[in-house]
Amino acid sequence: MIAYKIEQKGGLMLTLPTKQIKPSQRCPNCGKVHKHWAELTNR
Repeated sequence: MIAYKIEQKGGLMLTLPTKQIKPSQRCPNCGKVHKHWAELTNR
């Protein structure tokens, strides 16, 4: 539903495979995956 609104305005929507990328576990500075970040106590 959001994709067609973005395309109507001339924008570009990117979809990422979040199961492979794991953005909540990846460090924004070094790009390394930290699995302990995904624990419930850290969220």
